[in-house]
Amino acid sequence: MEPDYYDEYSRIEREHWWFQARQTIVGRLIDRTVGRNRSLRILDLGCGPGESVRRFSTWGRVVGLDYSAKALSYGRCSGLRELVQGDAARLPFADASFDLVCALDILEHLHVDAAALAEMRRVCRPDGHVLITVPALPILWSEHDEINHHLRRYRRSELAEACRKAGLVCQTVSYFNTLLFPSILATRFVRRALRSLRPPTKPTSDFSYFTNGLMCRLLRGIFGFESHLVGRLPLPIGSSLLCLARPEPANYCRPASTDALTPVISPAGPLPAALSN
Repeated sequence: MEPDYYDEYSRIEREHWWFQARQTIVGRLIDRTVGRNRSLRILDLGCGPGESVRRFSTWGRVVGLDYSAKALSYGRCSGLRELVQGDAARLPFADASFDLVCALDILEHLHVDAAALAEMRRVCRPDGHVLITVPALPILWSEHDEINHHLRRYRRSELAEACRKAGLVCQTVSYFNTLLFPSILATRFVRRALRSLRPPTKPTSDFSYFTNGLMCRLLRGIFGFESHLVGRLPLPIGSSLLCLARPEPANYCRPASTDALTPVISPAGPLPAALSN
């Protein structure tokens, strides 16, 4: 992510219709998965300014991890304490530390997503879950991906295969943001064509459009309606992908104690850059 973009990202994550609707979809899926359990140990990978940490706290104790110290500073200034600067490919936690490991739109930033997936499986408890969202379909690549430093967009088969190789058993792999997909696809084609005809300009994020008003509420309602569908019906296409998975039985580890939530930082020094939100 562009450094100067962090200044507005904290506000966007709180207020933008896309983040609000995505949280509705993710929240309903978690509710259906864990029932009334509100004492989970949760890891939020790529937590950024920490808005997702607050939202996940509905279900238990949350530890947020991000590579960017600047992003984490927003969360600390607003009162969040369990925030860790670290690397998704070398998580500083013991095996089987968490009941729920979440990576919402993180894998697309990583040069080696397989290492992060293997680490997510490692720190997940045997009876826990891994929840992943990523941007979908290379055909939708745009300047929004560029400004956010995305390295790829995924097809469903690619995400499912990456999880399988990491030792995860997928319970749900589904596209979402399906209802808005035709308009998103058309908008991407139009903006791509216009960009090819005009002099180069600074890339613009999708989050710069429809930030308030009636259109914002309409888009949030349409996108959020999919919370009733994701995990229940196989959505055939969409601008995003969601995967809910569990560790393979062969990869089960002994559950860690609560003390394992304390980060175990390598004595070799600072963790390398691999995580960006």
